[in-house]
Amino acid sequence: MYNRFKDHFPIADQNGADLVLDTARSLAALRDAIASGNFEGWNYTNGALNGLGTYSQPSRMSYTKTIDAVIHEIRASVTSWNNFGALVINWTYVSNGITLVIGTETTSWVTSTGRGSGSSWSGSATVELFVYNRPSNDLIQVLETVDFIRENLMSVRDAAISGISGVGYSYSMNYGLSSSEIIPEIVFWIKGTTQIMKGVFTTASNESVTSIAWSTSDDGGSNYLNVGLESFVYDSDFNCTSSTWSALSGSYVQFQNNKPIITDQNPAIINTTRENVNAVHDGSVIRAMPFWNYSISGGTNSNPVYVFHKNGNDWIRTTQTYGTSGP
Repeated sequence: MYNRFKDHFPIADQNGADLVLDTARSLAALRDAIASGNFEGWNYTNGALNGLGTYSQPSRMSYTKTIDAVIHEIRASVTSWNNFGALVINWTYVSNGITLVIGTETTSWVTSTGRGSGSSWSGSATVELFVYNRPSNDLIQVLETVDFIRENLMSVRDAAISGISGVGYSYSMNYGLSSSEIIPEIVFWIKGTTQIMKGVFTTASNESVTSIAWSTSDDGGSNYLNVGLESFVYDSDFNCTSSTWSALSGSYVQFQNNKPIITDQNPAIINTTRENVNAVHDGSVIRAMPFWNYSISGGTNSNPVYVFHKNGNDWIRTTQTYGTSGP
């Protein structure tokens, strides 16, 4: 049976074996959600179904899931749109009469070109995205370690569902190094003065993206670890038919499907857990899962029957159906 994400796992009083298993299962579920582009087990609703805006510009979008007869919801209330996209989105987590404010996302657009120039986050948040280097391997109390793991998993889960990069994070694009007026040369995710993720784009003459070199940093951007190179393949109509990942030099640790190991001692368990949480966190920020390759088959390149995400012997397959009057 497939192990879905457990919202309140790991539990603080679990023993080592249960802790490792539940952490590994939750990480795997998050990894799959990022690879497939949606959160398995959660339902998406466009607010236009309930009269909240239009389908192209809804005033509310939400992901919901019922757990023990309680409806949990991650809600995006859009207060402002322009012709290009949403300007202001208020994100909240709602469950059992309790509302947690995730934050307000404000996006900037360049009117003359219709391109996004970045986004920023504000608000008094009760939900905070994963903080690097937690849990630390020098933590002695198992309870404190478990609390850190649970907080990190839940916050990365929220980012994976909503596609946001977290309160206090800003997203920006650098067009200055590129001749393209549409495609940026570099994108950054920044928290305070710290550059967390960076993507360096290469483009073809038709302005399609041919590759993105992803890297990550937690020391203010002076030192980066190379995550991987994402490359894209298009057909003659510029439909992306596949993407592949290749390694870049460096000591960055990718998601390890066979870690943590139950029989390992505490420092090794904490280290491998932290490395896996780092990898899933980075995937949720860039909305791609490094070393999960994308391809399609059946149907047409614009309307494929199957979409695959593949990593070695692990495959995620979605089977697509299409309407006659829409996508």
